[in-house]
Amino acid sequence: MDKREFTKHLKEYWGLDEFKIVGKGAGAVSFENGEKEILLSYSKFPGKFILSPGLLGFVSFPEVEEILEKYYTRHSVGYNLKTIYTTSRRVEDFELQTIATLEDIEKATPNYREMLELDIFPFFDTYTSLEKIASKIDSLSLNKLSDFIFSPLHLRIMTIKRLVRDKDWESYANETMRIYKEQATGKYKASFEPFYRFLPDLFEELKNMEV
Repeated sequence: MDKREFTKHLKEYWGLDEFKIVGKGAGAVSFENGEKEILLSYSKFPGKFILSPGLLGFVSFPEVEEILEKYYTRHSVGYNLKTIYTTSRRVEDFELQTIATLEDIEKATPNYREMLELDIFPFFDTYTSLEKIASKIDSLSLNKLSDFIFSPLHLRIMTIKRLVRDKDWESYANETMRIYKEQATGKYKASFEPFYRFLPDLFEELKNMEV
């Protein structure tokens, strides 16, 4: 089967009727429904596809991403308009991950449906507002934030905190600017400097906006 047939059958067998198929180039396909996205990676070999052992789920909040996007564009910083994400459980079974026929898809479906029903769909159903995201942010340790907020996470958190009127947003924003200013000329300049270029402007916009 070709990629079109492959993705069409996955959508059918996995019960993703409400999602549309969006190609992501070689090695990945997305199933999208509004601001929700399920991403499957795979490897293509002659006559067969090897599925990744897990799935990714993303949710975009336009009220966050529309603020950030103009800065990314203006300063030529690469970006994705994804606000939060999760990873599913993984099933390492090479035989079940190998897809050559419809029968193979049928055999793999229970494992991937479990990922959807126990990990991806509950994530979509839980985080339906910025208030819920802000509450989750406050509950996470620093080293767990990157497993929930899509990079660059500090800028997104800074924006989310302002939009939900978090009383600590300005102290968080000031600390973020301090760290980025320091790192923009240090060892990790390549990672921090592109964002620090517009961080003061973002701060001023957030500070002056009516929420």
